[in-house]
Amino acid sequence: MRRALITTVGLAGLAATALPVLAAPAPADEGRTAGIQVTTKLPDGDTLRLDISASLLSDGAHLVINTVRCDGANNCVTQPYAGALPGDALSISASDPQAALTTTLSGQQLSISWKPMANGGYSIGGGTLDGDGPDTFATEYMGTSADTSVLYDGLGCTGVGGVGDGVVVDTAPVSGSEVALPLSALHLPDGTAFHC
Repeated sequence: MRRALITTVGLAGLAATALPVLAAPAPADEGRTAGIQVTTKLPDGDTLRLDISASLLSDGAHLVINTVRCDGANNCVTQPYAGALPGDALSISASDPQAALTTTLSGQQLSISWKPMANGGYSIGGGTLDGDGPDTFATEYMGTSADTSVLYDGLGCTGVGGVGDGVVVDTAPVSGSEVALPLSALHLPDGTAFHC
């Protein structure tokens, strides 16, 4: 069973110590990360939460969306999606809680902007952990809160996200079984409206 956990565990340390069979290249990659959590109601009444994190890693820009789908009885199923972004899709400040993402998701334009809060903000972070046995996919970031605007398919919301330092761990090369599906496999219904 796959499951997601909000965690503040040092994921890079987890990859280095808990999985001694890992071969080079290292499964953990660190970089500047911007994150936000949004939710939407699906046509069948289920609630879908998307934990979105965009990162500038050593090999370029990446987007990770961890989905949590829950029915009315609070039975939930999680699934991470991940993929590389074009070089101009993401910009993140090296020191301020400021970032911008523009990409296509499920055939619709997704734009997210993170800006410093007027009061200076506060510490914020989040993460996910999915997988079974040696196959693990995880993300984590810690940073400063940011006023965040999300625009998807012409509909928008504003809320609080964060920008800081993050890590993505993907141990799929151990067994060859991918935990995270490609971003192209995430299909959102037409008219999806996110709530921040």
